[in-house]
Amino acid sequence: MGQGDPGLSLALSPLLQPLRFATRAGVSRLTGLEALVAKVVEQARAYASEASAARLERLAQSVHGFDESSEADRQRAIAALVQELGALLPIPLEISALARPVSGGSGKLAAMPVQATVPKAPADPLSTPVIHLRGVGPAIAEKLEAKGLRTVGDLLLNLPRKYEDRRTPRTVAQAPIGERSVIAGRIIKAQR
Repeated sequence: MGQGDPGLSLALSPLLQPLRFATRAGVSRLTGLEALVAKVVEQARAYASEASAARLERLAQSVHGFDESSEADRQRAIAALVQELGALLPIPLEISALARPVSGGSGKLAAMPVQATVPKAPADPLSTPVIHLRGVGPAIAEKLEAKGLRTVGDLLLNLPRKYEDRRTPRTVAQAPIGERSVIAGRIIKAQR
């Protein structure tokens, strides 16, 4: 797994979504990959160092003719793409499995070894950083950090300040003065 430049990683990140799709649906259902890779590589060149520029070129070449290729050629192209991409940015485990041989002819992932599919859990699950939660990316993690929420335990212990019971609506006449209430009524006439 590569640790590359953050700008380059961000520029290449649009390639991860179609690769996630390929892990679930198979490479035969993946279309338009060559054009997407070419576009992403072109944008990523602005962030590339001399060393990573050659890798970007190999990345673009790895899927040349992908849409017209046979199933076996597509699988080889995806494996090469994942290997080159892995040298430039961190690759999730599910996607890195695409670089391995596939089972049967379906184009779907081969069964992974048990130790590879079960990540080591931290000693205390409540101390897991929020960035490791599904659906929490860098932007959301940064917003949570600003509120002092860094771990799963922080999230679980972030209780509401107050509770408003909105189950029983009242009429205007029944609503107590100075207290929040849910009002049920009908507007008969409104003026501007």
